[in-house]
Amino acid sequence: MDRSLPFFRCDVPGLTSKCDLIVFITNSAPDTGGRAFLVEMKSLNVGGSLAQMRASELFAKYIVEVARLQGIAVGAIDYRGVRIRTTRIPAKGTSRAPKPKFTRQSPGSFHFCDWDISFPLSLTALRDAG
Repeated sequence: MDRSLPFFRCDVPGLTSKCDLIVFITNSAPDTGGRAFLVEMKSLNVGGSLAQMRASELFAKYIVEVARLQGIAVGAIDYRGVRIRTTRIPAKGTSRAPKPKFTRQSPGSFHFCDWDISFPLSLTALRDAG
C-alpha cells in the first residue's frame, strides 16, 4: 500500500506515480493565487518524469479543490514542473549549466524546467526562475 495514496491500488502500473515533492507558494493574499512546484529528482535517467509531474499536477489540483470545498479562499494556481538532475558533469575549469528558466512544454500544459543540481534550490530561486 502506498501510504500517501492509500485509496489507490498499488498493483496497477503507474497508478500511484507521483513526483517527489509538491511545494505550494501563495501570494501575500492567498485568495489571489500562487504557484505549485512539482519537483522530481532524477539522476541521469529522466524517463517518465513528465508523466510523474502530470500525475502530481492532478493531485495538487485535487488538494486545491478540497481546500476550496472547505471554504479556504484560494486563487488561481500556476503549476510548474521542476526536474532536478545532473545534466552533465562539468570538467574542471569549465562553466556550469545554464541558469534554470521555466518554459511551457506545449499549449495548455504547465511550465517546466530542468534544474541542474549545481544550482542552489530555494523558494526564492524557484520564484525567480520565472
